[in-house]
Amino acid sequence: MKVVIDTNVLVSALLTDEGNPAKIIDMLLDGKITAVINGRILDEYMDVLSREKFNFRMPDVHGLLSYIGKYSEICPAQQGVAGNMAIHEDDKKFLEAAVAGRADFIITGNLKHFPATKYGKCKIVSPAEFIRHFQ
Repeated sequence: MKVVIDTNVLVSALLTDEGNPAKIIDMLLDGKITAVINGRILDEYMDVLSREKFNFRMPDVHGLLSYIGKYSEICPAQQGVAGNMAIHEDDKKFLEAAVAGRADFIITGNLKHFPATKYGKCKIVSPAEFIRHFQ
């Protein structure tokens, strides 16, 4: 199963090792799901996870991002697929990766940034909804 993981899910997973975002990262690390990324997503992951306000241990951040970079499906962004949709500008890269990589899900804690619950075959879900899908 291929997924695009919004940055806020990574932040939540690193803030607490319990909860649905952490379960999703565990699924990723266990090879149960495959992340779909592009360069812009990886850049955002690094930028956000490196912010001083989170006080994340940088070896943990680099380890996670190294894993994601090595074991994810890297797809060139299909820019413009969001067109004039009312998607938050910073989130268009996630939809572009999902379309390019034919992802099954975009997992985000910011559902309001995606006005539709589905784009083609790709469903937009919260971490809780994604976990329920596997139960």
